[in-house]
Amino acid sequence: MNKGVITIIILAVLLVIVGYYILTKDPVRTQNNTGTQVEIVPLEKSQQALVQKVINTNEMLNDMPDSGSIVLRFYDFKNGERIWQDGFLLSKKGLGEGEMPDILLYLHAKYINELKDDGTNLCEVIQKAKNNGDVASETELSKTKLLLRYAGMIKYRDCFGF
Repeated sequence: MNKGVITIIILAVLLVIVGYYILTKDPVRTQNNTGTQVEIVPLEKSQQALVQKVINTNEMLNDMPDSGSIVLRFYDFKNGERIWQDGFLLSKKGLGEGEMPDILLYLHAKYINELKDDGTNLCEVIQKAKNNGDVASETELSKTKLLLRYAGMIKYRDCFGF
């Protein structure tokens, strides 16, 4: 009888360990990874210059929190596949300065040429892209943390559609 109880306990412990391993296993390791790297295709020089000018002249940068940063990354499609293009790190310190971003903002590159040099239509362009399903965002922060950190940017909420 004692051997039967010990056997059941050992099997239960093994099942718990195997179950824990299966449930907590990193999904990246379970994928068939071929080792290919994501290729980033640079924007045209004129597009880079326009985006930098628009960002640097836009007042949103001044209203960003000292500890916050956002990456604006562009993408396009070629042969039905998404092609990643240049990204820009935005922070109160300026373009290209800061830590790990709080928010990743993805925008289709076809909207770059719609931007005005002075950046006055940035919100309009982002809203148009959002309405067309060409804007996406990612963050690991909770909505509460984002609201607290980016409270000074609430006035741009409609611009980004959040």
